[in-house]
Amino acid sequence: MLTKGFIAAAIVSALIATLLLVDNVSIAGASATSNGIIHFYSDQSNDITGATGPIVITGVIGDYGTATSIDKNGTVNVNGNYEKVALKKGTFIINSVALDKSTSNAQPTINSSNCSVSESVSGSVSLFDGTGAYAGIKGTLSVEVTFAGIIPTSKNGKCNGNAQPLGVFGTITGLGQVTF
Repeated sequence: MLTKGFIAAAIVSALIATLLLVDNVSIAGASATSNGIIHFYSDQSNDITGATGPIVITGVIGDYGTATSIDKNGTVNVNGNYEKVALKKGTFIINSVALDKSTSNAQPTINSSNCSVSESVSGSVSLFDGTGAYAGIKGTLSVEVTFAGIIPTSKNGKCNGNAQPLGVFGTITGLGQVTF
């Protein structure tokens, strides 16, 4: 016959075993490699001539922060071919050399009757040099850069593409597989 003490001991033993199993799974999960699809969104509307803009990443990474244009040596450079992404849980670098080649050859569409301008360019970028939660990150993303704006007219009434835009909207979005 089973006693109350034996049943209580069995229940306590089962609870301890369950807690240890859950704890071991959590520890194993914390050190396991993550991989999956990410989407990123960066709004470039507020300061398209600045080096830093906001970024939000969803998917296997759920985080937000800033992306800053840098050169290959890590120096802030508005015309840099790399982006230092500083998120709340870690950082990584984006190599955008291939994408930048696509954007440098792109020709915006200009409506000369109202001086509206738009441009959309696609390319790829790669991720590397992660820290924190993103240590060891690797992956290639497909990226689309989209800008639209209104440029002022010059004294002769023609659109002045060399002047500061009157209104502008710009986004950079991407999608791809990463491992970290």
